Amino acid sequence: MTDTKKNKYGRSLRVTCYGSSSSKTPEAYIEASRELGRALAEGNHICVNGGGKTGCMSGMTDGAINAGGKVVGVIHEMFLAGRAECAEDGAHASLLEIVVTGGPDLQERKKKLVEGCDAIVVMPGGPGTWDELWEMACSKNIGLVSVPIVVVNTDGFYDNFKHMLKRADSDELLYRKPEELVHFEDTSEGAVRWIEDEVARGSVTKSIFRGINQNSSAISSALHKIKKSNNAIQNSKW
Repeated sequence: MTDTKKNKYGRSLRVTCYGSSSSKTPEAYIEASRELGRALAEGNHICVNGGGKTGCMSGMTDGAINAGGKVVGVIHEMFLAGRAECAEDGAHASLLEIVVTGGPDLQERKKKLVEGCDAIVVMPGGPGTWDELWEMACSKNIGLVSVPIVVVNTDGFYDNFKHMLKRADSDELLYRKPEELVHFEDTSEGAVRWIEDEVARGSVTKSIFRGINQNSSAISSALHKIKKSNNAIQNSKW
C-alpha cells in the first residue's frame, strides 16, 4: 500500500473481517467479499481475516490486494499441513502477512483476529463465522467492548439473524438494543462507510480486550476484598 493514500482519520483502520472458507461458497458472496476488500483498500484500511484461500476469505483478500491494500491473515497451525486453507501460497504470497496461532482449539486464533481492531465486518459464512460474530456481539452486549460490528446482508443471508435479535429484544433478553449490538448493511461499500462514520464520531470507547483486562482486574480486586472480609469474620469467631 502506498503512503500517498489518505483518509479522514489520518491513519489506517484495522478491520476484522469474518466470512466463509468453503470452496463451494456462492459467487454472489465471493463478489461481495471482493467489493469489501476493494472498499477497505480504497479507504487505506487494513483487512484482517482468517487467511483462507477459498470462499469469502479469499474474495476479500483478492479484492484488497488487487486494489493496493494490506491484508493480515490469521490462521491456526493445523491448517498449514498441505496448505489446506492458507492463502499465503496463492498469487499474492509476497503481499500478504500471515500470523500463525496454535493451541488445542481456535480460541487463540479468534483472539488474534480481533486484537487491536477498530471495527468488525461480517460476510456470509457457516458456524465458524456465526461463532465469531456472536462471541463479539455477546462481549458488546455486556459492555466489554464497544467496537462497531456490521453484517453485510448479501441476498438476505442474515435476515433470520436480524429477526432473532428483534425477538430477543422483544422478549427482554438483551442488555442493549439490537441496533447497538449489530448493524446490517445490504452492500460491502455501505458497510465500510458505516464503520468509517462510527469511528469518526468516536463511538469506540473500549479497544478489543483492553476493556476485558480492566474488568478482570476489577473483578480480581473485588474477590480479594471479599476473601479478606471472610477471613476477618472467621477470625472473629475464634
